[in-house]
Amino acid sequence: MDWFPFVLFAHVLAAMVAVGANLTYVIWIRLAGRDRTRLTFAIGGIRLLDRRLVLPSYAVLIISGLTMVITGRVAFTQLWLEIGFGLYVGLTYIAIMVFSPALRRLLAAAEADPRGDDFLREAKFTRLLFAISIGLLIAIAALMVTKPLL
Repeated sequence: MDWFPFVLFAHVLAAMVAVGANLTYVIWIRLAGRDRTRLTFAIGGIRLLDRRLVLPSYAVLIISGLTMVITGRVAFTQLWLEIGFGLYVGLTYIAIMVFSPALRRLLAAAEADPRGDDFLREAKFTRLLFAISIGLLIAIAALMVTKPLL
């Protein structure tokens, strides 16, 4: 039995889940406005999605992607894949080492004073991280789909 279609399906599904969830984060924050209760709920929801859905999806992406390379169905020597993998590593670093702590700080600032300078500073930084993450996700998806550097 050829397992490649199932591995590829898991890979594409994980990408859809990760990107889809990430795209909702800005909407959650915008809908919450400056109301402390709504903000803490929205940020808590984002953190839950991140831990329970997005980060596991990133794990499925790397496992399924490496499986396709190891089985020889995709060659890692292709430039589009090397660049995509490098962007993925950068995105994973940002997600774990920068974004997760930023969300904790944003939640703490929202709980303290959603109209204060600390919250505004953390919200601005978090928006920047959203933009960088979405840009990296789009770049990776474009490389994986178009394979422009064959």
